[in-house]
Amino acid sequence: MTSRSTGRQAEEEAEAEAERTKEESGDDEFAYVQAALKTHPVRGRQLLTEAFARWEGHATRMGAHGWGLPLAGALASTGHAEDAVRVAVRSSDPADRAGTLAVVSMGCAAGGHLAEALRYAQEAAEAATEVTDPAVRGLVAQAFAHTGATEPAESWAGREDLRGMRREQVLRSRAAVAVGLAPYDPEAAARIVGEQLVGVDRMARTGGGDRHLARVSGLLLALPDPRRPGPALSTAVRSLCARVEEDIRGRDPHAVLVHGLLEAARSAHGTDLDVPELGGKLAHWERYMEATPLPDGVFPFAELAVLHAFRGDVRAAREAAGRAETPGRRAAALAAVATYLAGVPVTVPAADGWAAQNTSVLRFLSLAYALGADASRDEREARRLVREVLAGEHWRYALPLLPRLAPEALPPLAESALVHTLGTIDAAGEGARDGR
Repeated sequence: MTSRSTGRQAEEEAEAEAERTKEESGDDEFAYVQAALKTHPVRGRQLLTEAFARWEGHATRMGAHGWGLPLAGALASTGHAEDAVRVAVRSSDPADRAGTLAVVSMGCAAGGHLAEALRYAQEAAEAATEVTDPAVRGLVAQAFAHTGATEPAESWAGREDLRGMRREQVLRSRAAVAVGLAPYDPEAAARIVGEQLVGVDRMARTGGGDRHLARVSGLLLALPDPRRPGPALSTAVRSLCARVEEDIRGRDPHAVLVHGLLEAARSAHGTDLDVPELGGKLAHWERYMEATPLPDGVFPFAELAVLHAFRGDVRAAREAAGRAETPGRRAAALAAVATYLAGVPVTVPAADGWAAQNTSVLRFLSLAYALGADASRDEREARRLVREVLAGEHWRYALPLLPRLAPEALPPLAESALVHTLGTIDAAGEGARDGR
């Protein structure tokens, strides 16, 4: 038998195996591609390239702020930081470059690649030298914090003596720094938490509790054990929650759901969080909100869906996600539920617009991850949800789950992404030269 016939036989066997996999997978394109990558990598890469072309063809958002950033974070967390930079770092704008490098750095840190994380945090800092935007500087600070570099993290986060929106951003950045430093420098993290609690009682008295509950609750992640907060933080969180006698229909929906999550964590998972009981009021509130006409995007369906998953009711989680107003929001909600069920930790960016999910969803997920129990996880259901999301036009929401559920798909996906983005850039350049 010649080498040519041997090669042909191997190829035919691989194609037969791929066909068997396709039959077993049914309409699940992602499962088919994933299996092909394992059994016949060349064929698998071809299938992934074709799938990427279809995904990109009907995506509503493209580029670094569409699929580029979440793909870069996923690549960095699996040890492919250079590919992450090639995929996402395309702008010459210093602020955009600094923020993107910070995202890559935090992806490296999430995967335990601390040397690379520090390298890209330093590159982000170099790019941001002349940048004054506190949001971008906060991202650089957060990147340093996730490598354990306390001094540069606190320096880049800024001072709290600013006013207005700049002060709000600095408070948020410093909170993110505290969370990042917690595993490396718990003393510094505890000091920042203490600073963040100054004035919380006044916020609660003046009716600003809704706006601050999520941020202050997020400080639990800066503690050695978020389930066992000390009296200061526990009292602060309680003061910002709705009172027992209060009608929660007038409260901000995000705050109500955070309150519900904290209560569920205490009753179902045995935390020490002492928050006012909502009891049956939460179910009444949900029915009231469902019957109340609201503008698109006002009600946080993703957070509600995650709360149901946190309580162990996956069916209710799916139903809540399905009630979101648009295909994009439904995909985001399904991906959020999958993130919780798969037990995938998330990093909440110190600024908006630097992740596939909204910051409020990531903040809620991070709390649920820290306070939840393994018994409420369900990786099989998470995989089903991810495949649903990948099958639609808003597939970018599933990218952060690939390091856990399908890491082998990431390098070829990066190759496909680079081929398509470079082709787009080349076409645009030719069009400009031709006057098109």
